[in-house]
Amino acid sequence: MMVVWNLFLPEDSGTPRTFKIQLIGQPHIHSALVYRLDSTHGSLLTAYTEMGDPPNPTLQQIAIFRRAAGISVGPSLKSRNSIS
Repeated sequence: MMVVWNLFLPEDSGTPRTFKIQLIGQPHIHSALVYRLDSTHGSLLTAYTEMGDPPNPTLQQIAIFRRAAGISVGPSLKSRNSIS
């Protein structure tokens, strides 16, 4: 597993970045799964704020938070030499 992180605070808009990863000595690895985590992917912060920052969320609100925080698999990237 490898993690590449373009970290910024929730109140900042962040800057898109491109990363190139080369796996030396691993000739059979030619694909990667991408998981995107941001304010609309894998974060409950937007849902929590839209509900008024409830200090004691109801069971229904908790269910909404769990759905909002769910992580879905993004695109699978394939490459002969490196994954960008």
